[in-house]
Amino acid sequence: MTADPGTLVTEYREFTVDLTTATLTGTNVTGDYAGSLTATDGTNTSDAAASSVNVARASLSITKEVSDGAGGWVTSRNAAPGTVLTYRITVTNNSATKTCTNVDITDVLSPYVAFQSSDPTFTDGSTTSGLDDRTATISYQNHTGAVHALTDQDGGAPAGYDANVGQLEVNFGAQTMAVGSSFTLTYDVKVF
Repeated sequence: MTADPGTLVTEYREFTVDLTTATLTGTNVTGDYAGSLTATDGTNTSDAAASSVNVARASLSITKEVSDGAGGWVTSRNAAPGTVLTYRITVTNNSATKTCTNVDITDVLSPYVAFQSSDPTFTDGSTTSGLDDRTATISYQNHTGAVHALTDQDGGAPAGYDANVGQLEVNFGAQTMAVGSSFTLTYDVKVF
């Protein structure tokens, strides 16, 4: 999945719930709903009178910024060939109650930049996210979508850069991101 900066990304699981006096409608998929609950696993059925059923979800926000060259961060910047740009991707779990698993961040790079020939830097936010980048899977694709091995000076890039990286992916797998936590990924590119 590709998401633009600022796009809300959420984790979900599918399940079936029958409410006899209320239903979940439209895009309103979180909150309290009155009614009785019937659950089945295909063999056993359980009926329970419930005053409410609470549906909650993790809620991730992703922000991508570029260094403005003066110590600040902006959402866009013009740069001449040869300029080194630092990108920062911040991922936050905005939920007050739900953790998030299977966090997978994919970033598509412009064909006019060369990726620095080192892995991105992972930084935990002000609260501990619970994610460990040492066990995350980092992978790359070229600009046509094929798997790419990070290589110094690939595609005619200057020393320390790879011009054939078209996409960067950091997958934290089954690790759990804590409630209300955040982390950042930063990496450098050179306008090429």
